[in-house]
Amino acid sequence: MATDQEYPLQLRDISLGYTSGGNTKTVASCISASLDRGGLTCLLGPNGAGKSTLLRTLTGLLRPLAGTIEINGSSLESYSSSELSKLVSVVLTDRFNLPDMTARQLVALGRSPYTGFWGRMSDNDEREVDEVMALTGITDLAQRSVDTLSDGERQKVMIAKALAQHTPIILLDEPTAFLDYPSKVETMSLLHTLAAERGKTILLTTHDVEIALQLADRIWMLGNGVFVDGTPEDMMLSGRLAEFFCSSAITFDASTATFRIALPVSERIVTISGSGAAFNLTARALRRTGYRVTETDSAALPEIMATDQGITLNGQPVSSIAELLQKL
Repeated sequence: MATDQEYPLQLRDISLGYTSGGNTKTVASCISASLDRGGLTCLLGPNGAGKSTLLRTLTGLLRPLAGTIEINGSSLESYSSSELSKLVSVVLTDRFNLPDMTARQLVALGRSPYTGFWGRMSDNDEREVDEVMALTGITDLAQRSVDTLSDGERQKVMIAKALAQHTPIILLDEPTAFLDYPSKVETMSLLHTLAAERGKTILLTTHDVEIALQLADRIWMLGNGVFVDGTPEDMMLSGRLAEFFCSSAITFDASTATFRIALPVSERIVTISGSGAAFNLTARALRRTGYRVTETDSAALPEIMATDQGITLNGQPVSSIAELLQKL
């Protein structure tokens, strides 16, 4: 039987929502789940599903409408702000202007729960800051003004600040928002490594579904008042992922773990055979341009062979996929 130490954060039959103008809006009800120690959990769902509401409820910024949230077996409400600051660190998407603060000074704010009333940094605090900056690869940014940092650099600084806080639980609201694709992957890979190698319990919200499916240990999904959780592979095999995200314009291929755009198909049909990347990419280009692709031989249809050795159309070599499409 799992212990509280294995599941440091637990949700017990909670209902999410908020009060506005005297009216209470319920986002989702009867959510029971837990976060694994040393695991990366990604919270997915469409815009407006309540992902940020759930995250803010877990941080204590919002109260659940019903149910309880427990950290290490004790109710979230039983902890003081000082105690919580040593258990949970939070990285939000809010952008702020800090023209007179360096990256290192911002990271050092993560040591605030340990520096006492006057905020004096001990030698140990300084070492902690140096260590997390090295770990996140931002040592060379130490003396840069925060306002001069790129979005990716700033996000790394905020993650380093959370690490400097030295909490077992880290909650992040869309840490890959506004980043280019390589920076998204780098940030998610860093969080995956921190969970696995540092034993951190990490929960983040994200719209980068395909990256999450590759790196998350568990997936939480929230939408239309429904909450489900499981491993990425179970979510894909069960069809729950497709239920949440697919529509008439989008399909999900569980065998390749990728989403596909449903393109209009004309009556033009071609037959294709082959193997490897050339085969897959040629078939993809044909579908994108409206061809119906079949692997059944027919003398009445254009015949394409695509392998890593080259591409042919009706036995005649073509130099590229672009030339193939031009000749069809």
